[in-house]
Amino acid sequence: TRAERIEDNVREHLPGVHVTSVRTGDLTDVEQAARFEYEATVPSIGTRQGQSLLFSAVSPLDLARQYATRSHRTLDLIVGVPSTLDETRTIRLPPGATVSELPPPARIESPFGRLEFTVENRQGTLAVRRVVVLARDRITTQEYSDFRAFAQSVDDALARRVTLRMPGSAEEGAAR
Repeated sequence: TRAERIEDNVREHLPGVHVTSVRTGDLTDVEQAARFEYEATVPSIGTRQGQSLLFSAVSPLDLARQYATRSHRTLDLIVGVPSTLDETRTIRLPPGATVSELPPPARIESPFGRLEFTVENRQGTLAVRRVVVLARDRITTQEYSDFRAFAQSVDDALARRVTLRMPGSAEEGAAR
C-alpha cells in the first residue's frame, strides 16, 4: 500500500513511524508534479539531553554523500533529471514542550540549484518548509568543486536541529 511504502521510505530516520492516512493528487496527469500528503505518528524522535530534546525537522538529503564524495573527477558527473522537492511539514510538539532553538532560515542559490528552508514556531506546532531544486543533469569536471561545495552547504543547512525544552526542566521549576 502507499502507507507502507511511505513508512519504508522514512523509517530509517523515524523509527517506529506509522502512517495513518495518505492523500494524493491525480497521479495519472503526467503534466502535473506528483503530489501527496500523509499523516503519521512517531513514537519517539531525536535525542534527549537532560530536559532537552534535539531533532531534525526534515530527513537528510545527503547530496554530498550521494553525488560528491570524491575530491575531484576526471569525468563529468551525471546527476540525473533536473528535479524539485517542495515539502511542507507540520510537526505537533509534545504537550508542555517549548521551543528553545530553531534552525536559522536558509536560502542557497547556485547555478546547480537552490535551497529554501524555514522552520517556524506556531504555538504548539512547527511549520517546516523545504524546497530543493537540482537544476542540472550534468556537472562538468571543471564545475565539480563548486557543485561539491553547493551540495555540502545544502546538507549542512538541513542538518541544523530543533531544540525543545521538555516539561519538568530545572529552568521551568525555578521560574515558578
